[in-house]
Amino acid sequence: LAHIRVAGAESISNRDVTKSFEDNLKPGGHTSEYLRMVQLAVKIGDTIFAYSEVYADGCQLSDIRSGFRHQNAIRLGMTPPDDPADDLKAWLTKANKLARTNVRGWKYKASFIVRQEKDDEGTDDA
Repeated sequence: LAHIRVAGAESISNRDVTKSFEDNLKPGGHTSEYLRMVQLAVKIGDTIFAYSEVYADGCQLSDIRSGFRHQNAIRLGMTPPDDPADDLKAWLTKANKLARTNVRGWKYKASFIVRQEKDDEGTDDA
């Protein structure tokens, strides 16, 4: 934020940071737009991009599933549980659908947390 404003970090308040966060999550904000468009996994030609990794040269779904990042994503609820009936196309569809659902949930939670913090600022607990 200080870099964007070409200002010293000491001139940026917590309120400035919170507002920037809120603005970026609002429809049209940078983070909101990125999350709206992002794909968890995609196949382009013979190359698969998933979990910030590149799988090429005839990679199969089993190669992705055996990876450390896939197992972590399952534990964190960021990708659907393995279904032996899925082929690569079905898995890509399910994974991206779950990611979009999670993003909508995160956006709701972020909005709620910000509203709650604002409500708390207005109370006098003294």
